[in-house]
Amino acid sequence: MDRDLICGLVGFSIALIYLFAAGDIPESGIGDSVGAAGIPHILGYSLAVVSALFVGVRLITIGREAAAPASPAESVFDTPLPAFISAAGTVAICAVFVFFFESAGYLLSVVLLVLALCLYQGERLNLRLLVVAASGTFVLWLLFAVLLGVRMPHGIWADLV
Repeated sequence: MDRDLICGLVGFSIALIYLFAAGDIPESGIGDSVGAAGIPHILGYSLAVVSALFVGVRLITIGREAAAPASPAESVFDTPLPAFISAAGTVAICAVFVFFFESAGYLLSVVLLVLALCLYQGERLNLRLLVVAASGTFVLWLLFAVLLGVRMPHGIWADLV
């Protein structure tokens, strides 16, 4: 069996176990509209959907690979060192984000996070990237601040305006 397919199936299994365990979280009378089990259920369903998509895409890819002639392709991650360096850089960027999130405020810090991660992964700075960063920040704000009612930090910039 293919290791990508196995990882997708294992992820789906973990999601099912996680959702089963999250079902035991009791309802609280003092909780908010999401409740104590809201975020665990969102995470469990998200993992299940992503794992199912991962398995489906891999099955489609396996079908296409069987039809096409095999040709050796080199990957940038054939050795573990470039993959480790890429992951370490991503973690470092996210650590800086967490450190400055409260003081810089949600809007500025998330836009800068998206820009920094895209630039780190090799994207060129252009208008499309700025639109992606701004719209992604807005969608996440709608999800967390409006839909889920999570308080977002305004940062020191709100006091200056």
